[in-house]
Amino acid sequence: MTPLPAAVALAALLALAAAAQAQAADLLSGSYRPAGEPAAPDMPAPLRIEANSAGWTAWFDGQPQPMQEMGWAGLAKLFPGVAGGHEIQCGATGRLVFCHVPRGTPLPESDAVSSTGYFTADANGGVYELERLP
Repeated sequence: MTPLPAAVALAALLALAAAAQAQAADLLSGSYRPAGEPAAPDMPAPLRIEANSAGWTAWFDGQPQPMQEMGWAGLAKLFPGVAGGHEIQCGATGRLVFCHVPRGTPLPESDAVSSTGYFTADANGGVYELERLP
């Protein structure tokens, strides 16, 4: 077997790394329910997040809402003192903010900490911890 030229091997490694990074960058897609609530049989998840080319679509109560990723300026308002690179990712619609955070992260505007790694905050100031469905 002939070894690959260095440039071809490097290009292949960079393509693999870019694909892995793109997959790792989406921490939000999935189906969620309020933490601690039993699953309702034959009912869709109350919140579903799907990635798309513009960010995500958040399906809340069966209604699609476009959701854009919050940048670090917005995240700094939610999580004062937390710098980038902490596996925090949040998306926002006109109705809600949805976040993935490391477990143990204090929830904004609340005396609670995240035990599941997922929460949503609505426009009325309510903060709700969620759990991801399998």
